[in-house]
Amino acid sequence: MIWKEWPFWLKGGIIATLIPILVFVVNLVIDVLVPPEGETFLFFFLIVATPALPIFNAFFKPSISYNITYIIFFISTLAMYFIIGSVIGWFYNKFKKRK
Repeated sequence: MIWKEWPFWLKGGIIATLIPILVFVVNLVIDVLVPPEGETFLFFFLIVATPALPIFNAFFKPSISYNITYIIFFISTLAMYFIIGSVIGWFYNKFKKRK
């Protein structure tokens, strides 16, 4: 299937999912380049980048190991952004058809 033939909700979900992927890549690059005292900047970067943090904190306890927590956080962020992008794409399609 060609990109132009995809429904708007799917396009919106895919485009919105690219945002946290780019943020996490930039976060990893900064984590390698910045000394450990720069962790407050990285934490701020993650807070700004994800609306999934409150939901993640509500359902997952700190007893889970750090590596699994980071993976679950990343997947929940992708899912949240996909849902947000899908809703925006769906609304865009609805308003576009009215004109």
